[in-house]
This record gives sequence, structure tokens and C-alpha cells, in this order.
Amino acid sequence: MVLRNVTDYIKSYDRCLPQNVCRNIVALAKKTKLERWEQKGRPQCGMFNITHVAETEQDPDWMKMQNLLIPAIKSASELYMTQVGCKDHWPVENGFEQIKLKHYNHESNDRFDEHVDVGDHSSARRFLALFFYLNDVEKGGETHFPNVNISIKPSEGKVLVFPPTWMFAHSGKAPLSNDKYVVGTYLHYI
Repeated sequence: MVLRNVTDYIKSYDRCLPQNVCRNIVALAKKTKLERWEQKGRPQCGMFNITHVAETEQDPDWMKMQNLLIPAIKSASELYMTQVGCKDHWPVENGFEQIKLKHYNHESNDRFDEHVDVGDHSSARRFLALFFYLNDVEKGGETHFPNVNISIKPSEGKVLVFPPTWMFAHSGKAPLSNDKYVVGTYLHYI
């Protein structure tokens, strides 16, 4: 496949996470104390490091959720690699960043203003972003790519996949109708 537009590298796939997995993660998140990030919209949301709690604290519920997310991350990555036709150039050795959950409260105008996900030496290892939407948001909450005017509407089980570099500036719009839950990670060069 020949890719001619930057938009060809922004992909979303429906039903990458089963409904029960999405709902179980949201239910567990509602019982978990999230760290509040208030950085004038970059980001403004609740955040939780699933991998840290699963592996460091050996929390059995979060270990189970992480073990359900890992195959979905691999599957979405492989589908993306095939669809964009980059199999020959895909890093043979790669890993993924700690899996994090973000909760955007619709009553607090939570959002993540325009940014890129690679901006310094420590984030330069990232080569692919994967954001799994855990619930439907009827109004607002889109991930918006302003340079190419593409918006991805959050829906339960959908994953958004794209390169996290400067060419893919994006924002997480504030959800207006109900809260938004997202699980995200990045593939890394090793």
C-alpha cells in the first residue's frame, strides 16, 4: 500500500476491547483513587498508572486488567503495521510503555489541549500511540488532530493508533455529555 497523506497514519479500530473488559476497567477505576493532573489543560484529568499498581503493588484486580490489555495492544499494533504497509520497517525489538488510565470528568471541563506525545529525550523512544476508549461519549470528548482536521469520537472498545511525533499534534476535547475513560500506552524502540 502506498501512503500519500499524513492522515493515512491515523487509524481507529472498533471493538478492539470486549465490552466486558471496558466496563470492568471503568468499574475498577471508579473505586480507585486517581492522581489529579491540573496543568492548565495539558492535561487536566484524573490519571492512574495501571502497570505500576499491577506490577509493583501486585494488585490482583489490576494485574488481571493489565493481562487483558496486553493482547489487545499487540493485536492493534499488528493490525496497524499491516494496514499502513510498514512491516519491512517495523522495529524488530520493541516494547511498550506503562499502561495508564485517564478519566476526563465532564463536569470539570477536563481535557488535554493540543500537544504532541514526543517532546524530549525520555519520550523520544515512542514510535506508536495507542488509546483505547472504554466508554461511549455522546457529546464531546473527541481526540482531534487540528493540522488535518480529523476527530475520533470515543466509543466503547475502539482504539486510536497513530505516530506520536510532531506531525500528529492532537488534543483531547472535553467530554460534554458524560465522563470519558481512556487507557493508553506507547510502543517503544528498544
